[in-house]
Parts: sequence; C-alpha cells; structure tokens
Amino acid sequence: IISEKKYEFKNLPIKFQHEFSQPSHFAFISINLTDFKRMISNLINNAKDALSFQTQPKITLSMDVTSELVTIKIHDNGQGMP
Repeated sequence: IISEKKYEFKNLPIKFQHEFSQPSHFAFISINLTDFKRMISNLINNAKDALSFQTQPKITLSMDVTSELVTIKIHDNGQGMP
C-alpha cells in the first residue's frame, strides 16, 4: 500500500516515512486482505487531505507488536485531529 500511495502521490511533495519495530517484521494477522488494504488506503488518503496547507508534508506509518496485539499508526503533520 505504501508503494502504491507513493506512486499515486508522486506529483505531490509528500514525504513518506515508516517506523516498523523489529518484532513487527514477523507479525501475522487474520483479516480480509481486500478490506484491510482499503482501510489503510483510506487512512493514508485522509492523512494526505490534512496536508493541504503544510509546506513540508509528511506521512509516517508505524507498526509495533506487543503480546498478541498488532498496532498500526498513521501520522501526518497537517491540520486536524491529533
């Protein structure tokens, strides 16, 4: 999804970053792949929309694993809710 979004937004000055913890490299989840991709894509689109007034727009994706929980966060440096 990150690669697709980088390509989709290639004409925009958005910098993509990712911060994946070492344990997350081996995380597996049971989920409908199509729905999951759509959800992540929509969240990244929302982050992009919040960057409209930012001079150095940045979207950061992070993933971490603790016990049996996988946490995925999408942050942007635009306006909107924290």
